[in-house]
Amino acid sequence: FYASNLFYQRQAIQQGEVKLPNPEAKFDFIASEDIGQVAGKILVHGAHEHIVRLLGPERMTLREAMVIIGKVLGHIVQVTAVTREEAAAQLEAAGVPPQMVQWHLHNVIDRAGSYLESPEALATGDNISKYAHHPPQRFGDWVEKHKSRFLD
Repeated sequence: FYASNLFYQRQAIQQGEVKLPNPEAKFDFIASEDIGQVAGKILVHGAHEHIVRLLGPERMTLREAMVIIGKVLGHIVQVTAVTREEAAAQLEAAGVPPQMVQWHLHNVIDRAGSYLESPEALATGDNISKYAHHPPQRFGDWVEKHKSRFLD
C-alpha cells in the first residue's frame, strides 16, 4: 500500500476527521521514493531475481497511520468508519478515477492485510536495502518529509 495513497485524504486530515471504510485494515505504507530507487538500480544494474517484491518496513492500521500523521502535523486526526458506498463517493469527490476507487476499496475492505500474510510477502526480505543500499523509509519519516503536501 503506497504511503502516498493517503494524500487523497489530505482535506479530511486538515479538517481533523478522516472517514475510512475499514480503519483497522493493516498495510505496509511503502514510500514511492523507495520503489523508484529500487527500480532505478535494477534498470541500471539488473536484479538477482525475476520478480523483486517490495514492502514498507512497518505494518500498521489505517487508524494508526492517521495518528502518526496527526502527530507530525500537530493536531488530532479523528478516524470514523464509513460504508463502502460512502468511501467510494468520498474518493470520487477527491478526484480518484472510478477504476482506482474500486481497486482501492477492494484492497482496503475485501483483502485488507491478506498480502502481508502471503508467502510472497513473507519471502520479500529486505529488498529495499538490498537494491537501494539504504534502509526503507519509516512511515513517520515519510510523513515528516511530505508534511507540506498534507498542509497544501
